[in-house]
Amino acid sequence: MTLSIVDLGTVAPGTTEKDALADSLENTRHAEELGFHRVWFAEHHLSRSGASHYPELLIAAASAMTSRIRLGSGAVLMNHYSPFKVAEMFKQLEAMAPGRIDLGMGRATAGPVIDAALQQNRQRPAQVDHQQQILETLAWLYESFPEDHPFAGNPLMTTVPEVPQTWLLGSSPNGSNLAAGLGIGYTFAGFINPQGAAPALRHYRKNFNPQGFGLDSPRAILAVNVAVGETTADGLHLAGSPKGFYARCAERAGTRERSWSPPPMKQPLR
Repeated sequence: MTLSIVDLGTVAPGTTEKDALADSLENTRHAEELGFHRVWFAEHHLSRSGASHYPELLIAAASAMTSRIRLGSGAVLMNHYSPFKVAEMFKQLEAMAPGRIDLGMGRATAGPVIDAALQQNRQRPAQVDHQQQILETLAWLYESFPEDHPFAGNPLMTTVPEVPQTWLLGSSPNGSNLAAGLGIGYTFAGFINPQGAAPALRHYRKNFNPQGFGLDSPRAILAVNVAVGETTADGLHLAGSPKGFYARCAERAGTRERSWSPPPMKQPLR
């Protein structure tokens, strides 16, 4: 079994976001020394407790101070970006750290305000087809568009043959079904839905179907919260922190589930 880390860029009490980002990079360097297999950086927007907003930036910085450990996103929130942007970004990261880059893809809401702020076209709510976004990203990376597709014949970086490992992140059976059908890696968020972990991973392995996207057999990760203390009591106390965090997140999400659109920007006075 290989062990990896998801880094949220946690802002510790009494510290700043700058401290948190510096800690994330130092933790990655230390994780490599300890023999961890990979470090993934999260994407959270306008978070007061986490400074990791764009995992690509931390991946690039961490790649310059490490040499062996894999680096990736846990996850890029595909509902906010174009597949081309994501594919080209991670192809460039692969060029900077060949053989060490993971593209973890997921989706999540940051609430109606931030979701709208991240949209380029605000005239109508975005109707995101998650499956189509994942498939198009893979098509860019593996140059697998049909010959008659408008995007065909446009390789991202012709002198970089390496492709980042691709992973789909999820916490429901839908994700396992999509990852299996596309034949890519699958990571289940057991810390969100512990009861669903075993059925989802079994379904993924049973229905895995290679599609030429880098894998001939299933490759899965189970993500869990782990608390380590000097004593059992200390460990139990630390384990309660994430439980309280997710409870507060669920409560906040319930209070802001309403439609919202930003007001138009006023034209400057002339």
